[in-house]
Amino acid sequence: MTRAVAMACWKASRGGQCPTACVATSWAVPFTPSRRCSFLRPPVMEMRWVSRTNRLIHPSVTKPVSHVPLITLSMAGVSSAATSPPPSPPPAFDPELQPPSERARYFAEVEAARTLLDKAKRDSNGQDDHPLILDAFNRLAAVYHRAGDRGNELKTLEELEPLAIRLFGDLHANSLMVRARRLTAARDSDPQAAVAGLTALQEKFATVFGAEHECTLSLVHAIAGTHHFMSQYEEERKLLEALLPRIRRALGESHMGTCQTVLCLSRALGYLDQPEASRQLLVEHLTAVKPSLGPSHPHVLQVGCGLALVHAVLEEFEAESALRESLAPYMAAGVGKDSVNYVLSEGHRAVAAWHAMLARLRTSGQPQQPPPLSTDGCASPSSPSPAAAIVALTDADRSDCDKRVQVMDWVGPSLDKEPGAMHSDTVNLMLRYAEAMTHTQGYESQGEALFQAVMGRVGSGAGGADGPHAALV
Repeated sequence: MTRAVAMACWKASRGGQCPTACVATSWAVPFTPSRRCSFLRPPVMEMRWVSRTNRLIHPSVTKPVSHVPLITLSMAGVSSAATSPPPSPPPAFDPELQPPSERARYFAEVEAARTLLDKAKRDSNGQDDHPLILDAFNRLAAVYHRAGDRGNELKTLEELEPLAIRLFGDLHANSLMVRARRLTAARDSDPQAAVAGLTALQEKFATVFGAEHECTLSLVHAIAGTHHFMSQYEEERKLLEALLPRIRRALGESHMGTCQTVLCLSRALGYLDQPEASRQLLVEHLTAVKPSLGPSHPHVLQVGCGLALVHAVLEEFEAESALRESLAPYMAAGVGKDSVNYVLSEGHRAVAAWHAMLARLRTSGQPQQPPPLSTDGCASPSSPSPAAAIVALTDADRSDCDKRVQVMDWVGPSLDKEPGAMHSDTVNLMLRYAEAMTHTQGYESQGEALFQAVMGRVGSGAGGADGPHAALV
């Protein structure tokens, strides 16, 4: 696999909607005993940055606490130019385009949250800033947040913010948190305003929470994430490099916030074509946390998957395959063999082993042919490197390839169902798989068929349960 293709896959995976790329934070803020409720409850997400302490630094933050929801920091980006113009607004969220399980969950949770809001309005005796109403608005915003429905999340938070200010005051921790959430939700429609608004909140957060408090650090993280959304990767890198030592000092190396900052900085370095620096960062972090957390901890698995992607970018396929093999039993036990994370990792493990075999055979003097040509006589898009010739196989290697095809015959249809055939993770894995087959004698036609099916589906925007892998059946 060429470095250019691997880098493109890695960038899309780190910036797309990969389950392991979800970055979030949660905080604790004060409530008076008479008004304590589940206002600002954290949304349900696979990966959370969860505070391990209720230590509150600033004197004004001394009352009983309740959790507040997260500013999501995982953003999409596709351009590698740090000076790229702001991206076009993404398409509006459509629940009908989500996987069946997510679609059913979305409608059920929205209905439950709206029912709770209607009940709160009835029980509040006409007081529109009653804590029950604020709690219900927050729950509804959390549902939209978890589903990625930024439009409805923003509308809900725009209704919630003036109520929070009226109840708690403009500089109260709860009001500041709602404002930060609103600005983050608004980044799709106006990222420049989101960056300006979040940056302006830094001094207020430092005053209310403390300069080294998790909330303040998380706000900086959100600003960096918005720069990433605008393809301003150099600005993102500078913020995260300055933030990382502060987070390590305040939260510790093994805290989820540190882990997510490392992963986001790794992603930024990747967009800036610095995969060696990204690898060093991930290896150092993994070496530091693995002895204390253990090999099965979600932090270790998440960073391990990120490091495997960097190995792919650097064409270190043996290292990638070995790392994914070491992660496999812990992922199976932790998230289950039916989870998207496990299926993706197993697919990449099979493809990495295939590419490692091709690299070994090329260096051993195995017979090779020129790269295949597309219908217009040019090198096939799935074979961008002139050195990526078709490699002849030994009988043993062909047997190994057949076993990997069996793995991909399970992986492909599984990913077509969830996260979906058009998801960036599915597309990237299938392109890696197609490239491996296209460069292997006896599998060229299958690889070209898969490549054309993937690109045709991406170009047409077609969805459906029958993904490009069906072209091989």
